[in-house]
Amino acid sequence: MLRTCRAHVRPFVSRAALMAATLAFLIPVAGASAGDGPVGSTTTTSTLPPTNPCVVTFRLTSSVRLTNIDFDVDYSFADGEFDGEFQHVFCRASFGGGLFAVRDFENPRKLTVARARIDKFQGPVDLMACRFSFFDTAPEVSDFSVTVTNAARLEGLDTIDIIPLPTARTESVECPGVYPPVTTTTLPSTTTTTTVSTSTTTFFPSSTTTLPMSGNCATPISGGDKPTASDALFVLQAGVGLKACALCLCDADGNGDVVASDALVALRASVNQPVDLACPPCDP
Repeated sequence: MLRTCRAHVRPFVSRAALMAATLAFLIPVAGASAGDGPVGSTTTTSTLPPTNPCVVTFRLTSSVRLTNIDFDVDYSFADGEFDGEFQHVFCRASFGGGLFAVRDFENPRKLTVARARIDKFQGPVDLMACRFSFFDTAPEVSDFSVTVTNAARLEGLDTIDIIPLPTARTESVECPGVYPPVTTTTLPSTTTTTTVSTSTTTFFPSSTTTLPMSGNCATPISGGDKPTASDALFVLQAGVGLKACALCLCDADGNGDVVASDALVALRASVNQPVDLACPPCDP
């Protein structure tokens, strides 16, 4: 299916260039003072025009039970940016509990998102809402394309991949908009359900961290005998590219990749639920 876009073209301006332009307006010229101009003149300080705030909501549309999901949001057609940058994106999970990570990429322009919970959640359900500011043209739902890249649920010791993958979409774009309230949805489970609370807004350390290939499976932070919640959060961040981590430390289910399901395995192990830690061996 061919996709059409509105006929507006905006030259690409990086965030760094915008900041530099703002500072250029705000920093006074050397030697200038309030009395330098002619008598009766008015000195005006110019700044970049304010951006226009919106809230974009993303929704799991499939009727499916999940414990974890990974998805990308392509916003190449939108005339603006998500507030924040890199890992400091202003996004909020639409329901509480579990772990949540987001990373913003500039080339290509996309968000990569991961969510993991011990308790299953049932679709259809809103997944998250993010703040977005536009320049000239207000964004539309069609400007944000959502692709689910991984989804699964844990049943006892087994990770059940969801095939075919569930679908998600951009549910709404409101300009101006406000964050929706966070709700908690808990479904019956055959295992003990313990929820580890984390902040629903993504503020993570600013540097990308690479850890040495040492320690036990799913313990990239603690290096202990079993994972902690901090280890699980690190694994989730590695799944969206915020951290670098060897498979022998972060591929907790041994499927050859680091995604939200690995973080969920680590989180369950941290509260002594019966799971298998199956990281591949580290190279000597």
